[in-house]
Amino acid sequence: MKRIRLIWILLAVQGMPLESGMAQKLLILSIDGCRQDALLKADATNLLALADNGLYSWWALSRPPTKSGPCWSSIFTGVWNDKHGVTDNTFSNSRFDQYPMLFERLKIADPSFYSGWLVYWPNLGTEMPHGADWDAGDWSDANTLERAINLLADEQTDALFVHFGAVDAVGHASGFDPENPQYVNAIHVSDGQVGRVISAMKSRPNFSSERWMVIALTDHGGYATHHGGSMIEEMRTFFIITGDGVPRGEIPHDWVIKSFRVPPYGLQLNGAGDHVAIPDRADYHFGSDQDFTVELCIRTAGWSGSPVLFANKDMRNKKNPGFAFVLVDEGKWQVNVADGTHERNISGPVIADDHWHHLAAVFRREGMLTLFQDGIKTGSLDISGIGSVDTPYGFIIGQDGTKSRSAFVQGSVNQVRVWKTALPDAKIKRGLFTPITPEHPDDSDLLGYWKMDDGQGTLIRDSSQFANDGVFMGTNPEWIIPDAAVVTLAFDSCQTAKTVDLTPTALAHFGIDIKPEWNLDGRNLVPTQSPVAAREPSVPLVFPGILENYPNPFNSETVIHFSIPECSDVRLLISNSRGERIWQSILPNQIAGSHSIGWNGRSYSSGIYFLTLHTKYGALSRRILLLK
Repeated sequence: MKRIRLIWILLAVQGMPLESGMAQKLLILSIDGCRQDALLKADATNLLALADNGLYSWWALSRPPTKSGPCWSSIFTGVWNDKHGVTDNTFSNSRFDQYPMLFERLKIADPSFYSGWLVYWPNLGTEMPHGADWDAGDWSDANTLERAINLLADEQTDALFVHFGAVDAVGHASGFDPENPQYVNAIHVSDGQVGRVISAMKSRPNFSSERWMVIALTDHGGYATHHGGSMIEEMRTFFIITGDGVPRGEIPHDWVIKSFRVPPYGLQLNGAGDHVAIPDRADYHFGSDQDFTVELCIRTAGWSGSPVLFANKDMRNKKNPGFAFVLVDEGKWQVNVADGTHERNISGPVIADDHWHHLAAVFRREGMLTLFQDGIKTGSLDISGIGSVDTPYGFIIGQDGTKSRSAFVQGSVNQVRVWKTALPDAKIKRGLFTPITPEHPDDSDLLGYWKMDDGQGTLIRDSSQFANDGVFMGTNPEWIIPDAAVVTLAFDSCQTAKTVDLTPTALAHFGIDIKPEWNLDGRNLVPTQSPVAAREPSVPLVFPGILENYPNPFNSETVIHFSIPECSDVRLLISNSRGERIWQSILPNQIAGSHSIGWNGRSYSSGIYFLTLHTKYGALSRRILLLK
């Protein structure tokens, strides 16, 4: 009983005073593309030791596009890609001048601050204005390790970012999969390199008089042999924080998972000539100031060339007036908008994963073009300088206005909608995979709605009030009846650690107050005496309880012990390594204090499982190991 109370006191601590004369230091350790479920399966003793001695989350999230460029930009600016502007690995449209990176902010606060930036992927050094005094990157984890050890031996080093990339390379080559032994072994190797960096830190002559914070994380997960999309496996990451004054325990998490049924109709485009032509109307001429929104659903495993998915323009020159959804390299989609003189282009996440996705582009003509994938905002771009986008082509699905491009879309489409308004974020999210009825509150703004539910013939019916039917052009149309569900996250509603939390957490470690005008999206994850920013934290600073089980590891039976600070409804879950729930116990109105309940895993195979406690304060999880 005393042990449980002591742990609760440590978790509830709201910060500790700095020891006199202790120099603040920071070490950021990253394993690019490391899935947390594979990490837990690997023999990653060094990273697990960090987690056991600090705050950790196996349920952290990174926002799409889950490419390294956007992800690391979010991590080191503390804002998402709709602010920093990076949506692909070209780093085009970046707004780092408005959202400086972590080491630059630390340098501004203290001009004598000395930091190093050591990376596997050279572009992280050449394309990102990181603000470090010393940087290097040459596709070699071995060289990165050697440089890290050398920089840690330098007494003037205040902060160091160490980026290992071999795990990501193995994932691309053979699969981001916890069942892939090559991938799991690569994590084990990287974990050994992490251990050597930590040893070098502890070997510093003045280590005992320094106050180090160590943060370990990854930028994204992976699915099959890629990342960059909006699959949960790509968004889910891990986040570990340890150091003097950092309490021990799991960072609370509460994911909001949404499940949708894809409407049971659609049109399969064969990639060899199939497209749909929709006649022009005066209503489709948005000029230079009319806001509008385009939505559609697509399932594709890939394509050849750069086919146009939806457009009103001649794409032989990207500066030609109009707009277009284009399928580009690496399985991504991109939106182009131009007026004949000026053009803007913004990349969306990966969609070439053979799963259904909902895509949306919201054109606010005096402001931003904003992209959404599966209800998640994935980037924004200033289009206020774009003039008229009017053309005589009408709308085309699967081609551009000339209908002469050699590349065609291969995939299934349905629910194509065009609105004469900039739909708010909330309505984009509510409309995911959901048919529109005449009772919809914005029905009067619906300019066109091609469900693809015709089922026969070549006429593509427009279900909006204008009934401007399209015509299928190509070989015989292939009508489909999807029987598919889409599971995604209500990303903004998920209360958990997120990758943007690194920058405010590190700034707080150095005692730097976050100014409201910085407009950061992240939060300090280490409990403090007062909120670092004047906004609500993204994770609760009150921990939901204490969660343990004994024995662990166990053979068939274990006893779950939990303690809660106040009266609360309690839900206990056990899930397997794939995130599938295998057991649940709902315990209403539990009194404050300690409780126990048994669980028998006799019918389940040996392996790692996740035990989760849900209370009114959030959620807490721990690994449990069943050995038979």
